[in-house]
Amino acid sequence: MSTMFAARIITAEADMAPEVVVTLRDNESGDEHLIATYPISDGEDAAGLLWEHGWRTLDDPSQVGTSVDVGYDITMVEPADYEQIVQHVTLAREQARIEHERQDTAWRAIIRHAMHDNASATALARAARISRERIYQIRDGRR
Repeated sequence: MSTMFAARIITAEADMAPEVVVTLRDNESGDEHLIATYPISDGEDAAGLLWEHGWRTLDDPSQVGTSVDVGYDITMVEPADYEQIVQHVTLAREQARIEHERQDTAWRAIIRHAMHDNASATALARAARISRERIYQIRDGRR
């Protein structure tokens, strides 16, 4: 499998939150996967930030034509410290799992509350993109 890592460097000039986004691209299929994001603090060097998080830059954005737009550069990177990278991605995964559970709890609670306030099961099912049967299961605390 032929793959490559790229770091998309977004600075304050891009009118977006400054960050570095590392992706893995499969050259055969064209699939691209988000691996990690790192916020950039004021005055922080993107290459130094990448190094601190286990990545080695393969080209220098200031030396080659990596600029895509104002405040947006792409540079090739490679893993220099897999343990550190995996630690970061594992933490991000855990935070996403916790957020998913929070959202799921809120989703179930509002459906349950709406049903107890005699909302239409059909309308709720349509809004939630689930079956009416599932609405009743949530209302009753089943599954």
